[in-house]
Amino acid sequence: STTSSDGCNFTARLTASDGNRVTTRNVAVNLNFSVKLTNLGTGALSGSGNTIYTANSGMVLTSTTGSYGGQYTLDHMFDGVTTATLGNYFLSNGSNTDTFTLDFSSANNNDGDAMSYIQKLVITPYCRSDSFSNITKIERSSDGTNWTETHGNQNLTSSNSGAGVSHTFNLNTSDLYVRISVSRTGNWGTSLNEIEVYGI
Repeated sequence: STTSSDGCNFTARLTASDGNRVTTRNVAVNLNFSVKLTNLGTGALSGSGNTIYTANSGMVLTSTTGSYGGQYTLDHMFDGVTTATLGNYFLSNGSNTDTFTLDFSSANNNDGDAMSYIQKLVITPYCRSDSFSNITKIERSSDGTNWTETHGNQNLTSSNSGAGVSHTFNLNTSDLYVRISVSRTGNWGTSLNEIEVYGI
């Protein structure tokens, strides 16, 4: 099944035989289905230069640099818009590099239950021809302090990541901290258009 309503806890009965003897074991299974988190788009900005976005679901996104002009803010990364429309993405105040940390340790999933698993990220980095960032590293952490790299430098350019082109990064982890590092390409600052999170 791939239907979330079929998720449940059940006992699987496993049997093995070598032709002479048979062994049977019961194994507890928790069947869940990762879905796109739809509760990240509303929240509040804080921090000097709007470096922190806290979604109503409890997810906290922190940037190492503030937004340009106070209008290209972090919340645009969860507005569902992946086109190159002016102002619907995050643009930093001129930084050449930036790190975005997503903290789901106190967040709820779509059902209102505590987050327990992150399946993947779908990131749309390209904004406009003069505002573009390469993803240099993606990391995960169980405590927000000790990090493990999951994806290295993606060497993204406008030729392989045009406007609206998204890239999928499978994490499949119960670690609830994710860190995305980017480097600027273009005349302005670091930027990201959209981040989608799939998990439970």
